[in-house]
Amino acid sequence: MRPLAAPAQDRLPAPLTHRLAHPPLPLCQYNLQLIEDRDAELERYDGAFANLKNALRDRDAEVSDLKVSIDELEAQVRAEQQRAAQVEGYCKDKLTEAKERLEGLRLQVRV
Repeated sequence: MRPLAAPAQDRLPAPLTHRLAHPPLPLCQYNLQLIEDRDAELERYDGAFANLKNALRDRDAEVSDLKVSIDELEAQVRAEQQRAAQVEGYCKDKLTEAKERLEGLRLQVRV
């Protein structure tokens, strides 16, 4: 195997330039080592991908749970607003009744 010219070596990925710095292996061993290195790198990438996939699944599940919680809380807010509106209406009616009774009593006192 003929050594690569300096400009071509500069363009090689780091693992290959590292190999060129060591004594040359027979071609078959070199190719096997390249395949083993590639397989190890693929395993690392597969592991990283699986971890990211799990993290994404967990995040999506959390987002889904939070959306359900938001819906429940919004329903509680709506129910509380309706209850507050009913209480306000009841209080306004009672206030109107009290004012009418007060006015009636005032009229009776004047007579």
